[in-house]
Amino acid sequence: MYILPAYILAFLNGLLLNATELKIKSKILQIGIGLFVLGLLTYCAIGKESPIQFVGAFGIIGIGVTNIIWITKLIGKKALR
Repeated sequence: MYILPAYILAFLNGLLLNATELKIKSKILQIGIGLFVLGLLTYCAIGKESPIQFVGAFGIIGIGVTNIIWITKLIGKKALR
């Protein structure tokens, strides 16, 4: 039951990262958007025992790693240019 919102959240994060990379040219703003998602998930995970806390904790692990890798890739691209 809690896995479905987590999958939806992961799918939406993928769409956000893809749209951010295509539409926004500023690397700092792109990195900020990736870090904002991590902050939002951390805020959800800190809350009371609820389904949102589970989704936040799950998101920090799965989506957090994805965003960290994506940010590292963006920083690598910036260094190459």
